[in-house]
Amino acid sequence: MTLLDTGCCGMAGAFGALKSKYDLSRQIAQPLIEKIQAQPADAIVVASGTSCRHQIDHLASIHPRHMAELLADAKISDELVSKIGAALTKMRSEDDPSGMRIVNQRQFDRLSGYIDEAKSDGTSKVAAG
Repeated sequence: MTLLDTGCCGMAGAFGALKSKYDLSRQIAQPLIEKIQAQPADAIVVASGTSCRHQIDHLASIHPRHMAELLADAKISDELVSKIGAALTKMRSEDDPSGMRIVNQRQFDRLSGYIDEAKSDGTSKVAAG
């Protein structure tokens, strides 16, 4: 494991997505992105912050993982993915009034995509905020 000596990713929530701050956000992120891109091709990049993962994905074309993804025990990953999928489906079900909607359609589609991908390729994926 290598801990990269880096600073801010430049995103800071919605800061880096603002048109007026986008160039500054990229400049702030550049040292981090350079260090990530210098890692071996099979390196797993881990970032705990949602906006940090988004920024790394956008600028380095590398999909970083949340620490929870690495901690998920492979023995329970299929069961976990199945339960998350069922919970998401129930939360979004129009037919089930007890389903509490805690995600919007875009988030639901994104999470559902991760679950479908995990089911199809047999990998462990956990969504965490």
